[in-house]
Amino acid sequence: MTLELITLRFYHGGVIMIGKRYTRGNHIMGYEPGQCVM
Repeated sequence: MTLELITLRFYHGGVIMIGKRYTRGNHIMGYEPGQCVM
């Protein structure tokens, strides 16, 4: 599996499950804090 696939999968589940805590990780991916990916 590619790191991109794992990150995308973790991002989708992380945003809903972790919420605010994962907003710090969003900045690294290039997304603005609190923004969700469709």
